[in-house]
Amino acid sequence: MDSQERELVMTKLDWTIMIVLTIITVVFPIPGIFLLAGYIYLVKRYEDRKPAKVLMNKALAYMRSMKLIAVLMVCMVSTQAFARVVITHEKYQSQGKALSKVLDSYQANASAGDWKWVVYPADKWPDVQKALKVKTGLAVTNMSTKTTYINSDLIPSEDDPNYVRRYMALRIAVAHELGHIVCDVFPEEEADRAADKILANKPPCR
Repeated sequence: MDSQERELVMTKLDWTIMIVLTIITVVFPIPGIFLLAGYIYLVKRYEDRKPAKVLMNKALAYMRSMKLIAVLMVCMVSTQAFARVVITHEKYQSQGKALSKVLDSYQANASAGDWKWVVYPADKWPDVQKALKVKTGLAVTNMSTKTTYINSDLIPSEDDPNYVRRYMALRIAVAHELGHIVCDVFPEEEADRAADKILANKPPCR
């Protein structure tokens, strides 16, 4: 392969790898940046002395090692830093997904830390009220156990004719509970004020 052909192969290789790295960076920003930096390093080190195939093998080996690190980082963050949605029965799968969607839409949720959200059956909700000594009918947060219980009736199913209205009610209730959690406040009025800011994606505790 002459130098002109090698340059053409390198150009195609560069484009291919850059596209892959760009996709990785969009999905996983921090690991993606490291991968891009590593690829640039490999190009600078090997492009003048090695053929394209060797460079590709080096780059792929580096990417595989970085991918493992990225997966470990994501697993650590997922288990230690973000909310976990727990369903008490398989029939609440769709409600669990809806709750996760609401939580993911709030910037304040990232500040909640390792918190558990439990979708609890409406017909057994009195058990929660009795255990926590509350009279609420929709949602309640236990600060000491870092657990929030959501009445399953609060979460609409996808085929609910009043889905939009009930989904908005869910968003407001979740924002209220996040107000308790993120700002570490007990009075309902303070949680309401924090919820208004959370709904607007503003810092809730200022």
